[in-house]
Amino acid sequence: MSELNQRWGQPLGLQGGRTGLSSFDIYGMGKFISVAAITTSTVWPAANLAIFVPFSLDSETLIAQLWWFNGATVAGNVDIGIYTADGTRLLSAGSTAQSGTSVLQSVNTADTLVGPGVYYLALALSDGTATISGRTLAALQHGQIAGMAEKTSAFALPATVTLASLTGLFCPAMGVVGKETL
Repeated sequence: MSELNQRWGQPLGLQGGRTGLSSFDIYGMGKFISVAAITTSTVWPAANLAIFVPFSLDSETLIAQLWWFNGATVAGNVDIGIYTADGTRLLSAGSTAQSGTSVLQSVNTADTLVGPGVYYLALALSDGTATISGRTLAALQHGQIAGMAEKTSAFALPATVTLASLTGLFCPAMGVVGKETL
């Protein structure tokens, strides 16, 4: 878990000018996370459900990798991607077999230049018995205020989505690795 704990609560500082962020850096989500559930392997709420967590970029960023942290049970496939604020998918890993328990799983993506603005990082699982590590929100309203949302029947991640209000208390451990452009 030390690799995951290094990523939570602060942006990654990677060599070579690479930067990263996790779902817990986003809009101060750390303020809304229950201290009792800092690292929890949680059963995904429902098969084909996608959870969306907003984030913002201050400058153009070249996205190179997307990642999530698997829980104690792996099953089925995962899709992770980035959406614009209006629900248009910019990039997606595509259906990827969940592999390895209690480990960070990352996928290289086609390098995608994303401009400054507000976006959503989305994670969807095909199986309702798989687990993902994450944190429990202290209250549902905290996730809703921060802009978290969800979409049912969203595996694999669709080209466009109309987001629904968040109904669960789970914020999955997921993130991006990229490089700011000058």
